[in-house]
Amino acid sequence: MLEEYIEKHREEYYEVLTPSDDMTGFVEYFLEGVVRQANAGLERLKDEPEDEGAPHLLPRREEILAVIGEHPRSSFDFIHRRFLSVNPKTLHYDLGWLQKNKLVRKLGVSRGAVYEKAD
Repeated sequence: MLEEYIEKHREEYYEVLTPSDDMTGFVEYFLEGVVRQANAGLERLKDEPEDEGAPHLLPRREEILAVIGEHPRSSFDFIHRRFLSVNPKTLHYDLGWLQKNKLVRKLGVSRGAVYEKAD
């Protein structure tokens, strides 16, 4: 965060804040801080181990997957009853995403289709 940079370079920060008609010093200081903190953030991301397992799931998708895991061969209506506050189109989208990522399998094609966890 930029606050960390300012904290570490406090003396320079106060120097560039002194009243002046020329703002160049402050702008350069600020941009230097932004660049350094962005680079530090990129390094932290590079150092994080990559998760080769399942893709990161949104909380609702995790819940859908848990419901299907607890109740194999769940119909859409059964799943929707567990998520009454969620728009049915959103649930269909989430189920499609789970299928695309091979976490859930859809059995059937019509209104009587059911969902089960993929192996």
